[in-house]
Amino acid sequence: ITKIFDGLNKNQTLHFLDISHNDINSIGIENSFPKLKICKLIELNISENKIGDEGLNLITDSLKNFPQIHVLKIANCGIEFKGFLYLCSHLVEMKRITTLDISGNDIKSNRFDQLKHYFVSFGIINLNISNCSLGDKSGSVFGECLCLNETIKKVKLSENKISEDRDRKSVV
Repeated sequence: ITKIFDGLNKNQTLHFLDISHNDINSIGIENSFPKLKICKLIELNISENKIGDEGLNLITDSLKNFPQIHVLKIANCGIEFKGFLYLCSHLVEMKRITTLDISGNDIKSNRFDQLKHYFVSFGIINLNISNCSLGDKSGSVFGECLCLNETIKKVKLSENKISEDRDRKSVV
């Protein structure tokens, strides 16, 4: 991947990069992403690579090199809450990212409420957070986060082990 990125760094016309379904890990990210400085990426898809939180943090830090990026796809990458929180803390500054696919990552947490103040300032319009094992508690907090956000227009929330609200009193 490092050699491919060496070649990509000389390409000033590249807008879409799909490196999904490979064997890239955080070491590959660390050796590659800092090299991409002149690309004019609009969309990056690194889904289905086991980059984990460490790789996501490196990508997040490198996003400043891509001022035109709008779409970030990081589905099924072994990301957990800590990495997602780090990304969210930076999405506030990067309002240009309008589509985020984080599906298939295990981002549930007892600290999900830490995301609330980031959701107020997101520029995300399309969010795919499917199959992230949110469960009831994180799902409830996510609902509160959606109330705070005024930009999100489309949310995919399927397969998150969210049940009905059993504590709600029936209305007669």
